[in-house]
Amino acid sequence: MPIAGSTKIARAHRCWKKRRDCISIRRWMIPSPQSAARSLRAKALGVRSVFGGSEEALQAAQRAFVLVRDHAGTSPHAMAEAHATLAQVMGGGRDALDAAQAALRLREDNRAPIADVAQSLLVLCHVATNMGDFSQALLHCQRAQALYAESGATRSEAYRVTLSYLGVALSYQGEHERAILVARERLSLTGELFGEDSIKLAMGRVAFAESLAEHGRFDEAESLLEAAVGVVSRRGGIRSTQYANTLFQFGRLHFLRGEFVPALAKLREALAIQEAAIEGHDDNRLHVMRTALAQVLVESGSAGEEPRVLLDSVILERSALDDTVREGALAYARLPLAQWHVLRGEYVAALALLDQVEAVGSGVEAELHARVAATRSLILAANGDADGARDMVQAAYEITRKERGAENPRTARHAMEYARMLRRTGEIGAADALERRYRPVLEAAYPLASAYRAKPGGAFR
Repeated sequence: MPIAGSTKIARAHRCWKKRRDCISIRRWMIPSPQSAARSLRAKALGVRSVFGGSEEALQAAQRAFVLVRDHAGTSPHAMAEAHATLAQVMGGGRDALDAAQAALRLREDNRAPIADVAQSLLVLCHVATNMGDFSQALLHCQRAQALYAESGATRSEAYRVTLSYLGVALSYQGEHERAILVARERLSLTGELFGEDSIKLAMGRVAFAESLAEHGRFDEAESLLEAAVGVVSRRGGIRSTQYANTLFQFGRLHFLRGEFVPALAKLREALAIQEAAIEGHDDNRLHVMRTALAQVLVESGSAGEEPRVLLDSVILERSALDDTVREGALAYARLPLAQWHVLRGEYVAALALLDQVEAVGSGVEAELHARVAATRSLILAANGDADGARDMVQAAYEITRKERGAENPRTARHAMEYARMLRRTGEIGAADALERRYRPVLEAAYPLASAYRAKPGGAFR
């Protein structure tokens, strides 16, 4: 049994050896406010890395900020660190943007090291992305990349993180081929820095597989996931959030291929593991997993209550976000909820939700607007407006072709739906031409058992 007070004695001894980090209060030595602030910032970022943007992480970042503000005097470095941590934990919204900009100003005005300025730019890139300001996010990321290149730090962990942010920003701006090149560079650097058997490289492969699958490169995506899953299960464990995310990406891959049964199985398993692993903490992946599961249920024709329950939980949680990011975040759940109403013939409710999604404008990817147009075409067709339905599906096709390219499987799916509507309105020649152009793309991308072979627009059509 420990001697009474022995914990305090041990702490005092540790502080005695590092007096610069301690202050004396009566007879005991305790960590200084600056040291406590560093610990709180580390805690905030650590909690965020595991659980996402949680209340616990935010409280730690806020306490660190108050300690620095009240005790660090005029230290611009300490204040910049405190502002940057707050911005990272908040993720998005006006307060996060203000904090990120304050950190950058402090570092630039006080001639901070290049690495510190680049880190502030990365935080700004992250915040701008979360706020839907994708062009500004890309500018911040490119500036950070240039600073690291200028300082000769392109083989560092900081540069690897920069490539991660840059790839996301490029994707949101529709520069998908450049994003894939950046992702390949990042994966190669991860292998150099951490080794083939590392969890970092495994999760890098999972992240790259997600991007490849979104672009219809299904076979390469599957190979990356297969290479990652053994390392993830061994290093992280089969009850870890890393393993949950790996299963989730397997499920997404099945869904994008039009294989709904295995997709649902993987997504349900991933969600169950994630919910157990985070133990009730807020998490920035949980709403993504619930939305994805609901989307697959709806695409497979399920008009029962399960999709509605999943999406209602996401909408409730995302409604609490800052008003500068709320509508963009809600759009991702509102769209599948609108499609669920379409399945049930509840067109008024569906149209109201679609209007809300479209109102976000450039705050969401073009792909979301293509799906809105495709969903509107269903409602118009159900109401007997074949011409309107044709025009809407044409819009979906043209948005996707411009944003994803003519060879993307999603473009082919919208094209085949457009051809179907052209045939329905008597434009046979145009329909035949589209089918000749895109049927080979469709058949090359999707396996024989894919739901998209029979119904390119999705099983709920």
